[in-house]
Amino acid sequence: MSYSCDDRVGLCVDIDGTLYRRGSVFVEAASAFAVQSPVLERPARSQLREAIGLVGEFHGSAATRWRWKQTLRGLEGLRQHAGRQTAGQTFQLLQRLRRWLEER
Repeated sequence: MSYSCDDRVGLCVDIDGTLYRRGSVFVEAASAFAVQSPVLERPARSQLREAIGLVGEFHGSAATRWRWKQTLRGLEGLRQHAGRQTAGQTFQLLQRLRRWLEER
């Protein structure tokens, strides 16, 4: 990830080499991985939540970081009690809701 300090526009390179402004693709993809991955153990998911929070803080503010971390922490609890599939579906619903709100 690279950025310009002057205008605070973050850039993210996707796995196929596509360049995105602000890194939101990274945050969404990494978040989905943190919620739905069957291979990540709990400590790794915790570290991934922290990394996602840092990207959110760079893009927005400390409040953005806090919101991402709390959302992912809540989804982690849902994952433990209801299963990975339910947590993944809830995460997808939250993503659709966020996009819908941005369009308004």
